[in-house]
Amino acid sequence: EDLRAPDGEPNDMYLEEMRHFIRCVEGLEPPLVDGRAALRSLRLVEAAKLSSRERRWVGSDDADPRH
Repeated sequence: EDLRAPDGEPNDMYLEEMRHFIRCVEGLEPPLVDGRAALRSLRLVEAAKLSSRERRWVGSDDADPRH
């Protein structure tokens, strides 16, 4: 699967993501996603990885590192 943007190189989306992060750290832009939404996304990714590793259905609470 080609993840290339229609008008760019495959890594352009990662470069722009890092540029945006730096602008946020410098106080030049607000984050596109708030901390709560980012944490929900991270929990879903961790649950997917755990589910794949253990070959079973996993809820996002099961993958929460605080539990």
